[in-house]
Amino acid sequence: MIIEQEDTVLIQNILNGNHQAEEIFFNKYKKIVNKFLRNKFSKYNIDDINDYVSEILIKVFENLNKYNSEKS
Repeated sequence: MIIEQEDTVLIQNILNGNHQAEEIFFNKYKKIVNKFLRNKFSKYNIDDINDYVSEILIKVFENLNKYNSEKS
């Protein structure tokens, strides 16, 4: 997936401590990751999928400081 310019700005705002940017980013990617997991792992319980979505996004947030927009 190619990171859009708007996402680069969101990430920069998150790294600068903007909590509203965190919420926007989380809600956007929660939907994308959830849909992906449901398509790939339809046999799983929806609660399990929601747990995985949360775990994935937590890992993303923990590693945002490693993000390099020049490599996206």
